[in-house]
Amino acid sequence: MAAQGPRLGRAWLDPDGEGGWRKRRGRTTEGWIDERTARVAAAEAIKTAAGEAAKAAAAAHAKLITVRRLAFEWLDWLEQVRVRHPSTLRDHWHLLREPGDAHKRETGTTSGRIMAAFGDTVAEELTPKAASAWLRQLDDEGLSPRNVNKHRQTMRAIFAYGQRPDTHAMPLNPFAATDKRREAPRATFDFYEATEVEALARACEAGAHRTVRGRANPDHRGPATPAPLSRAQKEAQAAERVARAAEDRQDADLFRVLFYSGVRLGEVLALRWDDVPFLVDMLGASLHVRRAVSAGVEKEPKGRKARRVPLPRTAAEALARVGARGDFTTPDDYVFCNRFDRRLDGEASDRATTEPSRRPACVTSSSTASATPPAPSSPARCRWSPSATSSATTTSRRRTATCTRRSMRRRWRR
Repeated sequence: MAAQGPRLGRAWLDPDGEGGWRKRRGRTTEGWIDERTARVAAAEAIKTAAGEAAKAAAAAHAKLITVRRLAFEWLDWLEQVRVRHPSTLRDHWHLLREPGDAHKRETGTTSGRIMAAFGDTVAEELTPKAASAWLRQLDDEGLSPRNVNKHRQTMRAIFAYGQRPDTHAMPLNPFAATDKRREAPRATFDFYEATEVEALARACEAGAHRTVRGRANPDHRGPATPAPLSRAQKEAQAAERVARAAEDRQDADLFRVLFYSGVRLGEVLALRWDDVPFLVDMLGASLHVRRAVSAGVEKEPKGRKARRVPLPRTAAEALARVGARGDFTTPDDYVFCNRFDRRLDGEASDRATTEPSRRPACVTSSSTASATPPAPSSPARCRWSPSATSSATTTSRRRTATCTRRSMRRRWRR
């Protein structure tokens, strides 16, 4: 006889005297189950089935594309396929950081708004309604329209990548239907005069662009009276002052080259002496812009095209003074370098100070009336001045204006 499974039958029931049945006393024989045992077995079977269903659902969810995974794929595509500049990738990465990550240079943590809101959300399940509600939440948090548009544009680009037929062929871009915030009109470019540029350069020569440290800093917590120094320490301090004075003079000439040429800061930092041919009788010079520094990485300039930028005599004289330093002047050396022949670090210049209270008195809005610095030895033919050379283009003027707003910078040295 074939073996049978557990059975519930009348063999283990007795009449209850009222026309019904009741369980017989004693244990159920092996192979049979009563009502109570059946309920326990059913509960265990339901638990097992629920566990297997949960595992299957987790496996299916793992195959789905979350917003976090899609964002990282998009970043890799930008870096490897589109070959975006490191500074562009860094900006995108900053928006896509996890909430609570510590800042690299400052105290505090990141807000990580994108990952906090949609990191674990399945990309195809995100609706335009949810996307629009999130953007309104950013408005309520007090973010500027430009900042909200930056978040919107990043998310729209991520989902546009997911819609490509060669990626995930998503049917909908939820951020394409959202509204772009109206931004305030850009401020009018403020062009500096030659006297203001020279005043800025003199402020650099005096070390005014350096961060105040030591006992000169009001927040200094050390002893008020310094300890006596040995002879070797005094000599080391004197040598350090001489080195810093040379660095300040170089920074002043760097300001002049930036303001009189209109080239970008990253392009100036990547210049080598082989890229600076001087004209006859020092009437001027030209810069062969072939490389640029982007997020600490040397790459081709913006637009991926080399160009030549003419310089007026004032900027050529500044380059000549830099070249007279006596060392690090071979064709492969950087034009502007530190005392160890290393390229200057331009990341600190991104945190430019534009508040009038932090500028030198000579470059505030009332500088022409309150300060009358002496005129330079030769007429400063600024590319944005009325006496600009005919080769100055509108694009160069705009770059110069952007550069001049970043008047005083922290140290650019590693």
